[in-house]
Amino acid sequence: MDPLFSDSVHLYRELVENLPVMFIAVDRRQSKPVFEYVSPYCRELTGYTQEELIGRASMLSLSYPGDIPGETSFPRMERRHGVSPAAPWFNSVFRIVTKCGNIKWVREIGRILFSSSGEQLGILAFIFDSSTGSAPALLPFEHQEKGISIPESRSFEGFVGDSRPMLALYDKLSRCASSDAPVLITGESGVGKEVAARAIHSLAHKGTPFVAINCGGINESLMESELFGHAEGAFTGAKGSSRGFIGQADGGVLFLDEVGEIPLSMQIKLLRTLDGYGYIPVGSTRTFHSRFRLVCATNRNTSRLVADGRMREDFFYRIHTLPIHIPPLRAHKEDLPLLIDHFLRLFSPPKQQILIPNHIRLSLIEHDWPGNVRELRNVIWRFIVLGELSFASENKFEESPPHQASSSEESCKPTEEMSRRKRALDQKSISEALARSGGHVARTAALLGLSERTLYRKLAKYGLRPEDYRNI
Repeated sequence: MDPLFSDSVHLYRELVENLPVMFIAVDRRQSKPVFEYVSPYCRELTGYTQEELIGRASMLSLSYPGDIPGETSFPRMERRHGVSPAAPWFNSVFRIVTKCGNIKWVREIGRILFSSSGEQLGILAFIFDSSTGSAPALLPFEHQEKGISIPESRSFEGFVGDSRPMLALYDKLSRCASSDAPVLITGESGVGKEVAARAIHSLAHKGTPFVAINCGGINESLMESELFGHAEGAFTGAKGSSRGFIGQADGGVLFLDEVGEIPLSMQIKLLRTLDGYGYIPVGSTRTFHSRFRLVCATNRNTSRLVADGRMREDFFYRIHTLPIHIPPLRAHKEDLPLLIDHFLRLFSPPKQQILIPNHIRLSLIEHDWPGNVRELRNVIWRFIVLGELSFASENKFEESPPHQASSSEESCKPTEEMSRRKRALDQKSISEALARSGGHVARTAALLGLSERTLYRKLAKYGLRPEDYRNI
């Protein structure tokens, strides 16, 4: 063999082996595309071996469910990419599911090869990993068809997701933040109504107080003093005066969660405050004024509350100036991979990467999520700590991940490793809440849903000092 020819063949082989290239040919017997060549780069990207890919799989089998339409013949693929013998190149972005169950964004730049008679021979495709850094410059197929723009980031002020419903939500939050008008946030339990309220505060009122009140958690007999404050000696046990939540929110944002639980008598007093007439603390004769941005939230039908006489009509119109509805998770399931990966990173022990097998990811995708993002958060956290996938709504248990016991029954048995990981997660949650509240114990307890006594006990247990977080 001519040495020059031999060197050329070797150079050509080295070039092809180091390119992110795949060749997908048509299987004439089954009339569907299959991999005929996959470079080492692409095999490493997908996690599959050459034997697992060649002659068996196609890009459709690797793609995330729903990202690529379920087309298995070349004529349909030709229509999907909008190519022809005269214009054979296509360029698209979608997600793939790797062998170990990870979700990766990839960009595919390819060319459908045609014979001289116009018959499809196969696809020469270059695949690039777009899962790191910012979102890909191109959109998945369903977004390309709808002509919407992708955000610069896949998260927004505490929300995670880049689906069309979430992009619309981000836009509406940004628009509402630019005004001082009252906002009413509606949506099912667990969708993130307080996250939306905090987003408005962060976008337009950063550095000012954010006072959050769960109206459904305050006893009706105490609500007036909690909201409007009280004078010293106003009632038994009132050893000092209190500004109340409305006074504390002066100059900032007052967030009334579960606003539909406020009694009618209290709605009248709130209405006067919102109309600029001020408020009088319990046991006082002096009128006080507080300037604040009002943000309310409820998972109830406010129009029905008015019709049933549980909400005053004038109060409803006063708080319903800028309505924001947060969609349930089942309405934007395309965000599930991003949310799953987000919670895996959030709850995984330090310097450890917890992987979820593909079949378990598919179970997460198929679930309807009646508890929305809060339920997903708890399911992922429970999976990391206990090694089991269980949905509270179905009492459903799936097999444990590879790093845990093989059966859910065994994974439920307390072990030293589980206890250690649970302590680490507990300590991490408290530390993050302390940082978020600036070392304020009462606010930290509220964020964690704990009593202050329980929080102090945990602080002592883990050696955490609130004062260490006050200048972070």
